This record gives sequence, structure tokens and C-alpha cells, in this order.
Amino acid sequence: MKRRADALFALLLVVNDVLMVALAFALAYWLRKNVTPAAVAIAPFRDYAVMLVIQVVTMLFLYFFSRLYDVKRSMPRLDEFYHVFAATSIGTVATIALTTFLFKNSTLELDFPRVMVIYAWLLTIL
Repeated sequence: MKRRADALFALLLVVNDVLMVALAFALAYWLRKNVTPAAVAIAPFRDYAVMLVIQVVTMLFLYFFSRLYDVKRSMPRLDEFYHVFAATSIGTVATIALTTFLFKNSTLELDFPRVMVIYAWLLTIL
């Protein structure tokens, strides 16, 4: 029974992370579009959908391999924050690299504004 509860808790953590990473990405887009003055027009949000999926998958992959979903492991809050910070930072860079390599010179190629990257990174950590 304990094992089943741990698996359910880990699944809830994954679902929560999917929702929060997607929300952070959407909020970063909104901040970039509505708060930060833009020199050029920003593309509609639907154009960033593929990038959002890559961001979510990359973060889940890195969180898993950083053992952030290991329910049995307990650690001090500061250590956990460090692990989240490190995994999110690596995930943000990996997302940029993946979108650049996968979509360069294609119809899905999209400019990922630097300010939006910073917003998404900070909001995902929070």
C-alpha cells in the first residue's frame, strides 16, 4: 500500500510540474508581450506551442534524472532548491539547443526572445 501511495504521489508531482512549467512558459510569453517593450512584433502564442512541448518534456526528463521525483529520498529544502535550480537551468539551455537544432531552416523556426527565456527560467524555478 505504501508503494502505491508513493507512486501516486510521484505521478501527482509530474502532473503538477507539467502544469507549472506550462504556466511559467505562458506567463513568460504574456510578460514579454505586454510588459517588456518590443522592438519587433512577437509571434502569436500558438506559434510557440512546439517550443512549449519541448520545454515541458525537457524539464520532466531532467527533473526525473535529477531524482526530484524520488519520493523515498528526503533532503533539506536548500539542497532541494539547488537541485531544482540546476535542473531548470540545464533544461532551459537544453530547450533552446533542441529547438535550434530541430527547427533551424524549417517552417517551425521561431525566434525565442532572450527576455522570454529569462522570464520562463525564473518563473519555472519559482
